[in-house]
Amino acid sequence: MDDTIIVSVDTETNNVQEILIKRNCWYAVEISKERWKQITHIAVYVSDPVSAIKYIAEVIGIELIESIERLQARVGVIKQETIEALRKEEGKKCVIYFSEKRVETVTTPIKKGKNVKGIQGRRYTNYEQLQHALLQKEPTLDDLFQRKH
Repeated sequence: MDDTIIVSVDTETNNVQEILIKRNCWYAVEISKERWKQITHIAVYVSDPVSAIKYIAEVIGIELIESIERLQARVGVIKQETIEALRKEEGKKCVIYFSEKRVETVTTPIKKGKNVKGIQGRRYTNYEQLQHALLQKEPTLDDLFQRKH
């Protein structure tokens, strides 16, 4: 069962670390409500400069973003350009909350592979497969998404 969502960000900025590590959440992610109970972990793929999964966290809750004001009350100040983008998505996207102080910075990031060259948007995998990939000497997305025979 796919219990891990992988989200992507274009560039690693202080804002990415602020949201992940200090606020213990990630938003705005489109996830069907049927999947909410299945998701136990989140992994963050950073496109630039590393093209790799750099962060993993245990998920403790997912909720629909019903209002920007409520989201700000939960997570703190949000940049104005982000608010404008989120207003268009109210009621459609979710915020994912993680265990406090449980965001793990991956020691050996899972980099793009020969077959899986990157991640855009979101993808799903299972936590066992993610842990298996992390055990490789130089883990790649190919290790993560290899099919079990």
